[in-house]
Amino acid sequence: MGHSVKIKNQLAVINVIFVIILMQASHRLFAEIENDNPTTVIKAINCMETHDKFMSPILGMGLNESMNRGVVIRAKYLLQKNTTLEVTEQPRTHSGDDAYNSMIVVNRANKTKEYVLAQLIKRGGYFRLWQASSFCSMSGHGFLILAFQAVGASGWEAYVLVRWSHSRIDVNAFPTVSQGKIVVDRADAKDYELWSAIDADMTDCTACPKHYEIQDCQLDGDSIRCKMRKRTIGPLSPKDMKGKEITFK
Repeated sequence: MGHSVKIKNQLAVINVIFVIILMQASHRLFAEIENDNPTTVIKAINCMETHDKFMSPILGMGLNESMNRGVVIRAKYLLQKNTTLEVTEQPRTHSGDDAYNSMIVVNRANKTKEYVLAQLIKRGGYFRLWQASSFCSMSGHGFLILAFQAVGASGWEAYVLVRWSHSRIDVNAFPTVSQGKIVVDRADAKDYELWSAIDADMTDCTACPKHYEIQDCQLDGDSIRCKMRKRTIGPLSPKDMKGKEITFK
């Protein structure tokens, strides 16, 4: 009798374990199905100001039919009724030190144009989308700033400016910076400040105060021109920079 009860108890434990394993498997399956959906479209239409951070990549198909299942959609924006923008990446090994091969894909009036980040900035293949903000100038032109971070703990960042109007769309990159930020002048969307830690302070220490050099950048036709200021600023605590990677003034 006691032996029979013991067997029944063992079977009950086995059943519980089986149910838990089945629930975990179902959860993983659901997560994989969920990740097959495109990322939520962020609306920057009609001068809507947006501020977003991108943490978890989502697998899916891009705008370009040539993209395969290995493409990761980091963000998708609606800029105008006939204009969408995707930031995609295509990792080679999905490891921590991977090249992400980020790309900005613009679809306008059923015409697709691709901007490869590695062609816009030096070593751009190792950067992935991190933050983004959109805004409108007083003239009604749309602006989207895409902030990319290098893989690993290097602290290198890159900013890309997307400008659009009813007649055209332009994509330009700023010089790369270290543990810095970009400052946007809303009153004059042609002027920007680019902050970067000086060479002596480019360390992995996240709590160490740093000195910063500033470049004054300006849109000049189809390009961005930057000029270094003579004086540095600092030392500033990392807390003074936290959450201000894209700053509006």
